[in-house]
Amino acid sequence: MSRAALAAFDPLPFRSPTPPQLPGYIPIEASVPCAEPFDDRDWLFSVDWDGARALLFLDPGGAVRIQGEMPNDLARRFPDVSAPAAVRGRRGAVLDGVIAVLDQEGRPDLAGFGRRLAAGPTAAADLPAVYLCCDVLHLDGRSTLGWPLDRRLDALSEL
Repeated sequence: MSRAALAAFDPLPFRSPTPPQLPGYIPIEASVPCAEPFDDRDWLFSVDWDGARALLFLDPGGAVRIQGEMPNDLARRFPDVSAPAAVRGRRGAVLDGVIAVLDQEGRPDLAGFGRRLAAGPTAAADLPAVYLCCDVLHLDGRSTLGWPLDRRLDALSEL
């Protein structure tokens, strides 16, 4: 078919699908202390790490946003957390976890975290922060909050 004949046809409506948007803000769920210790097969327990609770928003295009308890973005304050996360993968996700500074034995160090907060992002070389992830709240354009926790943890381990 000639180019002139092809030009007479309407172009096909090809459009790349628009990637789903990540949620703008998700309130951070607070831990609820128990009156006394207990053990139950119907409950899963996690460690309460020393540091700051934060949500890590990973855009499929590589952008990263870190939300603390307030909706402001903490990515500039913790470039050592946001930069590696940007190259981690190309899936959209919202991860729940804790930003921490580790001591010499690899344990979260609350005093070190406090020094890092006081010093700001320039202290990243001396007091590097890590992200200890414990849950996935949003994945590939869909909320996972309705999923059972074991399914969310499986999805998290795949990430």
